[in-house]
Amino acid sequence: MLSLRCILFRTFGSRANLVKPSATKVRHQYAFFHFSRLLLGENTTEIKMPSLSPTMTEGTIVKWLKKEGDSISPGDVICEIQTDKAIVGLEVEEEGVLSKILIPEDTKNVQLGEVIAVIVGEGDFETEKEKPIQTPVESSPPVEADVTHPKPIKRDYHVCGPSVKKLLTEYGIKYSDIPVSGPKGNVLKGDVLQFIQDKKLKKVSIKVEDKAPKVQEYKLTEGVSHIDIPTSSARRTAAKQLIHSKTAMPHAYMNVDCTINKLFDFIKTMKQKGSEVSFNDFLIKSVATALRKVPEMNIINLNGQVKPLNTINILITIANNDGYLTATVKNADDLTVQHISEQMNSLSAHADGWKIENEKFLGGSFRISNLGMIGVSEFNAVIYPPEVAVLTVGTVQCGFEEEMPVRKVRVTLSFNNELISENVAGSFLNNLKQCLENPLSLCLS
Repeated sequence: MLSLRCILFRTFGSRANLVKPSATKVRHQYAFFHFSRLLLGENTTEIKMPSLSPTMTEGTIVKWLKKEGDSISPGDVICEIQTDKAIVGLEVEEEGVLSKILIPEDTKNVQLGEVIAVIVGEGDFETEKEKPIQTPVESSPPVEADVTHPKPIKRDYHVCGPSVKKLLTEYGIKYSDIPVSGPKGNVLKGDVLQFIQDKKLKKVSIKVEDKAPKVQEYKLTEGVSHIDIPTSSARRTAAKQLIHSKTAMPHAYMNVDCTINKLFDFIKTMKQKGSEVSFNDFLIKSVATALRKVPEMNIINLNGQVKPLNTINILITIANNDGYLTATVKNADDLTVQHISEQMNSLSAHADGWKIENEKFLGGSFRISNLGMIGVSEFNAVIYPPEVAVLTVGTVQCGFEEEMPVRKVRVTLSFNNELISENVAGSFLNNLKQCLENPLSLCLS
C-alpha cells in the first residue's frame, strides 16, 4: 500500500504542509512514489470498477461482502455494485487476501476503471499495524528493495475468463495445451489466440443438445377410437411466428365500448334505399378515418426499423363456419362506404377459408379481426409482424340505458408498446369511437 506521505502528496499536492521542492526534486519524488508501489510485490492485483452493462459509465458500491483480511478464492463475490440497470455481484477470478478496500460502501458515481480494492497473495498480506511507513528521502535516489518472488501455485483446477472459455470450446482446445503467460499460471486470451494462429486451427462443429423437456406421450385406453388430423404447414408457420411475436414484442391492450344504435339504423335505411352495406364496411371506413387522423398508428416494423406508410390499407379477417376469410382493402380512407362494400363483395367471391394465397389478400398495414359473428364478446389478439397493432371486434351486446334499448360493441386494440405510446393508442380509439357512433360523418368524408 502507499505510504501516508504518498497519500498526502497525491491528495493535496503543493497545498500540503510539505516543503515545496524544486522541479528536479519533484520528478525524483514521483519516481519514488511509483517505486514504492512495487514494494508490494508482484503478487498484487488491483480490483477496478468493471463495466457490468453495455451502457454503464459509473457505479455505486452497495455492499462489501468481504472485509479486509478475508481470504479470496476464484469465483467469490466480493461486493455488490449498482449499475444503471440492476444490482450485480462482482465476481473475481483471483485468489489471495483482500488487503485493502479503497472505496467504502454507499459511494456513488465511481467511474469505470477506478481501483476499488487490492488483493495480495497469502504470504504478502500484512496488517496495517505491521506495515512499515516508508518515508521518501529527497536527497538520495530510492534503493531497490529485495523482492521475493512467490513460488508458483499448483492447482488442480483452472481459472480463466469467459472469452478464454469460449475460444477453447469453439476450437476444441485443451486448457493444458496452451502455453501460459498470465499471473499465477492463468491462461490469457492472448495466449489462446497465439496458439490458434500458430497451429492454424479452425472452429470445430459443436453439437447442441436439445434440452427442451420432452412432451409426455398419452395413450388412449383400449376400445377408444380416434382420427389423426394433421396440422397444415401454414398453421405451424403462423403459430411459430405468433409465439415469437408474443415473447419478443411488448404487447399492450386497450378497449372501448361503442354505442352503435345510430349505425344500425343508418344501415337499415341504406338497405331500404337499395344500397347493400354491412357493419364491416362501416368498420373498415371508421378504422381508416381514425388512422388518417392519427398517422402515428399507420406504421409497420420492417426488419427492426419503423416505416411510416403513405397509404392506408386495411386487412380484415372474418370468421365463418369454414374458417377465416381475409381480404385487404387498399386506400380505404379514400373510398366511400359503398365502394368498400363493392370491393369486399368482390374479394369474398374469391376467398376460400384458409386457402387464400393470392396477392390481392396481402399488403395490409392495419389488421381488423372480427369474431363477433361467432358470438365472441371480446378477445386480445397477438400482433402479427410486421404489423404493430391489431383491432379485435366482439359481438353486439343489447341492453337498456335509462329504459331505452341500446346496442354496444367492444373493440380491443393490441399494440406494440415499444413503438406506440398509450396516448397515441388512446387517441386512435377515441377517433374510432366517434366514427362508429356518428355514421353520417363517414358518408360525408
